[in-house]
Order: sequence, then structure tokens, then C-alpha cells
Amino acid sequence: MLMIPWARAKTAESIPDRPCDIVFAGGLTDPKLPESEIQKANLEFPLDIIERTRSRPGTRYLTLGTILERFPEACSSNPYLKSKLELGRAISSLAAESLNNGRFLHIRLHTLYGGVIQRHMFLGQLATAIEKDTEFKMSAGTQLREYHHVDDIAVALDHILARAWQTSEIDLNSGEAVRLAEVAKAVFESFGKTHLLRIGALPTPAGENIDRVFERSSGFFLPVSRRPIPGIIEWLRRNLRQA
Repeated sequence: MLMIPWARAKTAESIPDRPCDIVFAGGLTDPKLPESEIQKANLEFPLDIIERTRSRPGTRYLTLGTILERFPEACSSNPYLKSKLELGRAISSLAAESLNNGRFLHIRLHTLYGGVIQRHMFLGQLATAIEKDTEFKMSAGTQLREYHHVDDIAVALDHILARAWQTSEIDLNSGEAVRLAEVAKAVFESFGKTHLLRIGALPTPAGENIDRVFERSSGFFLPVSRRPIPGIIEWLRRNLRQA
């Protein structure tokens, strides 16, 4: 298996000329970055590598997307989501061209935690407010999210890569959706800083998931998953300077 993060220096020539699984494991997730850079990292880069190497027999390609691809209205106003939606569609087209021969797979992930805190994301914004003891303004928080620990997703990906692919797309769902307001309340309460939380101070973005709870994926695809809110709190406590 070859893990390929976003890096301009990575070229098709550096990929071994033998059958292998190529996993596009990274990209740009901050929607405030220039859209052209997001498109290059998240869409053009993997498609270029695929085009340059797909003639190598036995090579398989796994791309990682987001479950929010299921909500096109949200994608239309978010360059990061848009790039992942377009990537998923491109992989589906490649699979169809190849008569779904088990070489192309796009996996839609929910929100991850457990690694480095990404300050531009919702949990990262919570973390910054707690560290700096500053007011945190958010929407009504009715959006539904699943949060998965990176280690649990790593187990799932290992599980999937070890087998033949019978499909070109998979959603990895725990079935344990929580609302953003629940997450924010629990996190700020755990740090004794509920006075900083301002729920309802911002509008809810258009096209968000308000009512769809995804059915849990089979144990074949997602062997393990942990309870999200306790896991998030433990992770933040371990990583914040005030923990």
C-alpha cells in the first residue's frame, strides 16, 4: 500500500512500478483557502496520479471524501466540500469506464478527531476559545454530525484494503449522530467554561444535515467505533494546554 498525502513534489514516477494500492490520504480541508489551491490538492492531484499510473496492472486507487457530499446544497457554497463531491463523481466515472473491476473506491468519511487539532474546524474552534478564554459564537447547533476517532477509521481502512472491492463507493457510518450544540455544551461544560458559549449567535449554513441519521455500516466495513462525545472530551483534555 502507498499512502499519498497532498504534496506537489510527489510524482507518478516515484510510485513503484508494480501492483499496489494507492491511498490518497490527505488534501486541503480549510474552505477559506483559495479555491484553486483546494481544487489542485483535492481533485486535480489524485486524478493526475491515477491517469499516469492506471495502465499498471493490479494497481488500485482509494480516495477519501466526506459524508457531506450527500448534501449538494452545502457543497455548492463550500470549496472543500465541492472538491470532494467532484472527486467522488470522478471516481465513480472511472469505475464505470472500467466496468467496476474493483480498482477504484471512494470512501465518504464523517468528521475525524484524535490527531492534531485542526484549528479551522469546529472542534478546533472550540479548542481555541477554551485555551484563550474567549467567547465562542455558533449557530443554533441543530446540524447532525458523526465523530469518528482516527484510530477506528485506520482499522476500517486496513480492513477494507485487505479485501477485494465489490463496489466503487462506501459510506463509513457509526450511526451515532450528535448535534453540534450537544458537542459544544458537553465540551465547554467539561472545561468549566459554559459562560463562553453563545449558541444561536450565528445563522445555520444552507443545506446542512438537520435530520438525516445514517444507518451504521456493517462490521465488515467499520469493525469498531467509540462513543463520540466522551472521546472528543478525552482527546481535547489530552491536547489542550489547560488540560
